[in-house]
Amino acid sequence: MPQKPEWADYEDKVASFLLQLGFEVQVNETIQGARAAHDIDVAARTETAGVRQLWVAECKSWKRRVPKERVLTFKGIIEDIGADRGLLFSESGFQAGAIQAAQSTNITLTSLAGFEQGFPAEVSSARAKVL
Repeated sequence: MPQKPEWADYEDKVASFLLQLGFEVQVNETIQGARAAHDIDVAARTETAGVRQLWVAECKSWKRRVPKERVLTFKGIIEDIGADRGLLFSESGFQAGAIQAAQSTNITLTSLAGFEQGFPAEVSSARAKVL
């Protein structure tokens, strides 16, 4: 059996962590926006106080830092589908223009390790609910 591509493994790891946080997750989902259909790496849904939320994750398993243009494209997708939050994951980091483009938006630029470090209490709580 052929080995899974590195990018697909990265998407699965992101999905697995969001699942641990209590989200319903779907990998490689096509979501219809107001203007077009978009292929989403990981869609994460939850409901808080009766309000449904949609977070979308773009997973870049690249050897180079993510440029500004990718953040701007991702921002357009988030707006078109009406997502509540966009998460752009990259283990190689982000160019300065990408960081600037994400400021004051609903986009979080992070690595998987960095994202995991921000949620230890939430992961413990979600695991306790499962038990």
